[in-house]
Amino acid sequence: MSNRPTIADLARTAGVSTATVDRVLSGRTPVRPETARKVHDAARAIGFHAADLIGRRVTSDLPALTVGVVLGPEREGFAQAMRPALEAAAAEARGVVGRVVIAHASGADPAEHARLIDAMAGRVDALAAIAVDHPEVTAAVERLTRRGTPVFALCSDFGRGFRRDYIGLDNQRMGRVAAHILRVTTPEEGPLAVVTGGQRWNGAELRETGCRSYLRECASGHRLRDLVVAEDGPGATERAVGRLLAAQPDLVGLYCAGGDAEGAIAAVRAVRPERGLRLVVHELTEVSRRALADHVVDLVIATPVEALCRALFAQAAGAVMPGDGAARAPGLLTPQLFLPEAI
Repeated sequence: MSNRPTIADLARTAGVSTATVDRVLSGRTPVRPETARKVHDAARAIGFHAADLIGRRVTSDLPALTVGVVLGPEREGFAQAMRPALEAAAAEARGVVGRVVIAHASGADPAEHARLIDAMAGRVDALAAIAVDHPEVTAAVERLTRRGTPVFALCSDFGRGFRRDYIGLDNQRMGRVAAHILRVTTPEEGPLAVVTGGQRWNGAELRETGCRSYLRECASGHRLRDLVVAEDGPGATERAVGRLLAAQPDLVGLYCAGGDAEGAIAAVRAVRPERGLRLVVHELTEVSRRALADHVVDLVIATPVEALCRALFAQAAGAVMPGDGAARAPGLLTPQLFLPEAI
């Protein structure tokens, strides 16, 4: 006997009648979009054999929404995690047929970021990017918005005055969270350091500000060294942190507020058993998860990528579709905090 889900199973899961399911399948009689979407969601959930057909029925009359997204280097763990989350958010976007076009920047070069933004003109309905805060980038954002294409800043703000909204974490607050963990896990008089991946990342700058502010307020005994800025390019952060650790043998804690967290992990891993150095980084990747398990990293402050991508498509739809009031004020995302014993 076949265990394939039946129309009755689908109707029960969707909370509708079998007659309604039949109308969705046949397409002969109109069904409210909300009801059709409910049937489609249920069909996918239970593995109903005609889920693809229902999907075509649901989306046949919906407007298309193409969102372009500029991410960091394709090799980086965070960019790799973003791609499937963006594709899932596009597929699940309400009221539109979603599509995503992804481009990757090789580093932090403002001219490259501006070129990638310009290249999306005419290809997408909305654009989002993780980009440096630089006049060249702002000019590219202005050019795109003047064409009627809304632009969203992801994770690190840029293009203020022209971009539509910022979607991401409260970066200054995240810097305070990092400082708190370093304060409670290191000796009271021990020196600490912050490393970033460049001077033009607004998010990293705010994280550093939050870290310094917290330490001044709540941990005056800790000495914070000068900011360490890693140059752009593969291996730069690992080399910068390696030089820092060699020059500062008394360092007890390090906050990687930006740049290549995986490079910082590699440098700290080389000295951690002897030094007991505490480390806080951003974004949960295969490398940072393994470092947590090995107690090389003490805290990972992670962006909830699925929520980020869903918020992007909701806000893009609200910005592009006339009279659509569903996607309104962005709000800041709730961070995910990962400790060694919580993974």
